[in-house]
Amino acid sequence: MHRPEQVIDSVMAQLDRRGKGIILMHDSHRNTADALPDLLRRFKGANFKIVHIVPKAELSTMETYDEMCGHHKKLSANVFQANSVVG
Repeated sequence: MHRPEQVIDSVMAQLDRRGKGIILMHDSHRNTADALPDLLRRFKGANFKIVHIVPKAELSTMETYDEMCGHHKKLSANVFQANSVVG
């Protein structure tokens, strides 16, 4: 979904269909971050409850996953640099 309105429409349609739900918001996606203020207003207007989930204990990550993410970040930086030079 490329526009915040598409995110909002999709989320609200699924909530209307199911009457409840858990929505994970990935703020690394600009369209999701831009949709958040309006989504929160719509949730409030529809009497949905917003809950902040907090872990019971400190979380730790898996070393293999950390390495994979580090590698991905390096690749993303390289692609960005390449696009900057070409663009």
